[in-house]
Amino acid sequence: MLGQLIGYDDRAERKAVLKGGLIVHGIKFAKELSSLTKGALEGFWGVPGGADGDLTARIEEIDERVNEFVRNS
Repeated sequence: MLGQLIGYDDRAERKAVLKGGLIVHGIKFAKELSSLTKGALEGFWGVPGGADGDLTARIEEIDERVNEFVRNS
């Protein structure tokens, strides 16, 4: 799912797909996705010269929305 989400160039579309996925798949899925986003971000920090800024921003946005969903569930 994470790979699919970052593939959406349109931010509004990415947010809508994420919201739908979280609603359909629930809290367990959200926690797994949160683990994936955190792992990706930690991996980006280790990239010499830094990771792609757009990719990092997309992952951070997804991470924020997933964590918000988890907090509110």
